[in-house]
Amino acid sequence: MSAVDQPVLLPGSLAARDSDRFAEILKAELLELEPGTLPLHQCLVHGNQVDESDIAISILKTTREPGSLAARIGVMFSEIDAGGSCGFEPAAGNAYCEIRVIIELDTARATFAVVQD
Repeated sequence: MSAVDQPVLLPGSLAARDSDRFAEILKAELLELEPGTLPLHQCLVHGNQVDESDIAISILKTTREPGSLAARIGVMFSEIDAGGSCGFEPAAGNAYCEIRVIIELDTARATFAVVQD
């Protein structure tokens, strides 16, 4: 199974939901996820591959919803245009994506969706 097939659990974020450290802990847990877990490939504009070796995450907004916590995050990452068969070296560029993170209060299970607005 790939990383996206496994349930994603964010127990530290759930435990910190009422503390001043929630955003810090959520960010740390997100940065520890296996490559390919966040749907960054849906945000590619100029490239055809995601480089997750150096991503930056900002917590933009958090809300409490019935049965869950929601966060809107901004993710800076590099996208790579691997090119065609023309012999050019792959080119990298900066990319940005906003993702909605939903954390279930009873299980700490997280789901991710790209924000399209």
